Amino acid sequence: MVWTDLLPHFPHLQMDSIHQEGLLVLITLISTRETDVCPTCQTHSRAGHGWFTRRIHSLPCSGRAVVFLVQARRFRCTNPTCPRKTFREDLSALANRYQRRTQAATHLLYSLAAIAGGKAGACLARQIQFPASRSTLLRCLLRQAASSSSGPKVVGVDDFAWTKRRRYGTILVDLETHRLLALLADCEGDTVAAWFRQHPSVQIVTRDRSPNFAEAIRRGAPHALHIADRFHLHMNAMTCLETVLTREQATLCRVTAALRAEYQKVEPTPEPSLSVSEQQRAMRRARRYARYEQVVQLSSQGWSQRAIAQEVGIHPQTVAIYLKAGQFPERAPHPPRSLAIQPYLEYLRQRWEQGEHNGRILFKEIRAQGYSAGLTGVYVAIQPWRTHGPTASLARAKVVQLYPSYSPKQMLWLLFKEKPTVEEQRFVQSVLEQSKTIACAYEYVRRFRQILTERDETALHPWAYEAEASQVPELARFVQGLCQDWEAVENALLFVSSQGQVEGQVNRLKVFKRQGYGRANPALLQAQLMGASELYRT
Repeated sequence: MVWTDLLPHFPHLQMDSIHQEGLLVLITLISTRETDVCPTCQTHSRAGHGWFTRRIHSLPCSGRAVVFLVQARRFRCTNPTCPRKTFREDLSALANRYQRRTQAATHLLYSLAAIAGGKAGACLARQIQFPASRSTLLRCLLRQAASSSSGPKVVGVDDFAWTKRRRYGTILVDLETHRLLALLADCEGDTVAAWFRQHPSVQIVTRDRSPNFAEAIRRGAPHALHIADRFHLHMNAMTCLETVLTREQATLCRVTAALRAEYQKVEPTPEPSLSVSEQQRAMRRARRYARYEQVVQLSSQGWSQRAIAQEVGIHPQTVAIYLKAGQFPERAPHPPRSLAIQPYLEYLRQRWEQGEHNGRILFKEIRAQGYSAGLTGVYVAIQPWRTHGPTASLARAKVVQLYPSYSPKQMLWLLFKEKPTVEEQRFVQSVLEQSKTIACAYEYVRRFRQILTERDETALHPWAYEAEASQVPELARFVQGLCQDWEAVENALLFVSSQGQVEGQVNRLKVFKRQGYGRANPALLQAQLMGASELYRT
C-alpha cells in the first residue's frame, strides 16, 4: 500500500511529494493535462503558456491539516476572435473555480454551520484542525442553501413566532421531500398568496383551521386542494368540550362535594398522629421513667442516695424526690393558654365555610370586633379546618386526595383518560349523570374523535346534522365552523397528508432561533434550517 491509495483519484493530477510541517501536511500535485478547453469560446487548446501554483485546503487527517499544492498549467486560447487570451487549467474535479477548499471540505464547513451555527461551528472547526471564521461558515451556508427544491406539489403551511404574541412568520414545507421551501417574514395574506403565485406547481396544501391562510391560498393557488390537519380538528373539538365544562363548572363542584360527604360517612375517621412536639415529650418522659426504675432498683439493693446519684448521673436531690414519691412523679401540665379567641370561633367558622381561608384577613376582621390577642391564635384555631397543605388534618387530606377538585381542563383530559382509577371513573360517571349537557357534548366529541381516527368520511355528514340539532350551543357553533371549511375537513379524512412534518420543522426552527439568541436574520435562519433538514435526511 502506498500513499496514493489513501487519496481520492484526481484525473490529470499526479502526486509528487508529501512532507509534514508541524500539524500541517503538504501534498504536492502536478498536472499531466496536455490540452484543455477555453471557458469562454469552448475551443480546445494545446498551446501552453506557463505554470501556476494553487493552494487548496482538504479535509484534515489524524488531527493534522491537509493542504494540496497543485502545480497546474496555463494555456493560450487559439481562437483569434475570443476576448480571452489565456486561461487556467480546469481543476473542478478537485475544487470549484476560485475556491481554496476542496468540495468535501466545503461540505464539511456547510454541515458545521447548518448544525451548530457560525460561532459554535468555528469552535468545532478549530478542534478538528480545520480553522474557519464564523463569517466563512455563514457564507458557505448561504451559498450551499441558495438552491432549493423546485416544483413542489404537496406543501404544508403554518405560522411560527419571530417574537411570541407580537410578530409571526410563515413556514412552507415540501411534504414529499421533507425539505423547507421558504420562511416568509409575516403571515399577511398578500405575502402568502404571492408565494403561491410564484409556485404554480403546487397541487395539494395542508394547513390548520386559519381562515387567513385559507383565503390566501385560494387567491394564490385557486386550483390547489385544501386539506385540514386532523390534529387541529381534534384540538378544536376538545376546545368546544372544554367550553361546555367551563359553563357547567358548578356541576363539577357539586359532584366533588357530594362524593367527599359520602366518603366521610362511610370511612371512619383515622386516629390523629402525634405532632413532633408531642413525640419529643413522650421520648423525654420515657427517659425519665427509665432513670426512676433504675433508682428504685439500686435503692432496693442497699445503695446510698449519693452512690445512686453518681451511678445514674442525676442530682442527689432528684434521687431523694424519686424515693420519697413512692411512684413515678409526673410533671405538672402547662397552664392552659388564653381563650381570647373563644368568643370569635363561631364567626370564624362561618367565614371559613363562605370560602375565606386567609388567616390574616380573618384576623383583621375579628380584630375590628374587639379581638385583643395575636395572629397566632387565629392560625391555631383554623388549623383543623384545612384540607390541604402541611397543616391539613389526615382525614381531610385523604378525602381531597381521593376526590380532588378538577378544573374544566383537568376534567376534559379525565374524560378521555385511557386508564383511570376507580375514584376517577366514579367521578366521571357522577358528572355525566348529573349534567345532561356535559353527557351530550362528551358523546358527540367522542364520536367526532373516532371519525377522525378511523377516517370514516361516510359518518361525518350524519354526525354534523345530529350535532347541529343538539341542544348544546357550543356544538352548534363548532359544526358551523366546520361547514365554512367543509371541503378541507372532508379531504382530511380522504388523504393521508397532515401537518406532522411542518410541526417538526417548526420545532427545529425554534431550536435554531434560540441557539442564535435572536441574531439570525430570516435569510440565514432559512439557510440553516434547509441545511439541517438536508443533513438529517442523509
